[in-house]
Amino acid sequence: MLERPMEFNSLTLNDQSKARFTATPYYWIRVTSIDGLFGEEIRYESHPIAGGTGERSGTPFKSGKQIVLSGEVWALGLAKLREGQWALQQAFWTPLQKKFYYQPWPLYAVGSDRLYLTCRVNQPLVITDEFRGGNGRFSQRWTVGLRADDPRPRLASNDALYFTWQS
Repeated sequence: MLERPMEFNSLTLNDQSKARFTATPYYWIRVTSIDGLFGEEIRYESHPIAGGTGERSGTPFKSGKQIVLSGEVWALGLAKLREGQWALQQAFWTPLQKKFYYQPWPLYAVGSDRLYLTCRVNQPLVITDEFRGGNGRFSQRWTVGLRADDPRPRLASNDALYFTWQS
């Protein structure tokens, strides 16, 4: 999945065509890790057994999903690196719900299915201000947290639930 493009709030991440820096915008926003996409929180009610050992649990329910994206901004020169940072800030500034689009791994994808989760930013965008790279190319690391109240993915083509073993 990390090898495919993703999108949040009109910003495309992991667009491999930008990695060569042959066309504008001369920066590439890469996702290097996604945490929390493949599971959701479980909630249930439990009560202690009066005068005994243990507890009685109620029916478990799926709760929301916490997703943490981490990556790097790569650019040709410092000015373009700052443009890439600005693009990240524009995409992840609002706490309003937005669609996070992604494509599942090829083994389970049906055709060119693109899925989405409706998420909001619930942890701030953190950009580590350190320079890495060489030969006129610079990079910086970034991390942001998203929260999906409904943990079930939907098809981008028709908003239908995308049923998996997780659904």
